Amino acid sequence: MRGPLVTGTEQTPHGLIAVVDDDASFREALTDILLFWGFGVEAFESAEAVLACTELGTFDAFLLDVQMPGLSGLQLIDRLRGDQVTAPAILVTSRTDDATRKQAASAGALSLLGKPFNADELIGLLRRALSQA
Repeated sequence: MRGPLVTGTEQTPHGLIAVVDDDASFREALTDILLFWGFGVEAFESAEAVLACTELGTFDAFLLDVQMPGLSGLQLIDRLRGDQVTAPAILVTSRTDDATRKQAASAGALSLLGKPFNADELIGLLRRALSQA
């Protein structure tokens, strides 16, 4: 299911972030944090919902859960790159072992952020991602 566009980039100079997580409460918490810091947000409950979006190029960055039913966050990055979507992706996960870190790096993720994480760390990563885009 595609979430509502909470606010657009025309109202927020920080950029439009796609939040993708199958956990509704975590997705809502991420949305609240990003809105507080002045980002535009569109939330999705699955990788498939993101891929159904016809305006993938409007996102300035992607914040993706690694493990979701259906396509994983890692697989979603591959699909986005295959569709020529080059916006940076940050992965969030409760598994931060070496194998997962290597998979994230191979997929082209900017960073792998372990849950739980500090909001300041997330905002710093997003700012870095957007400055490199």
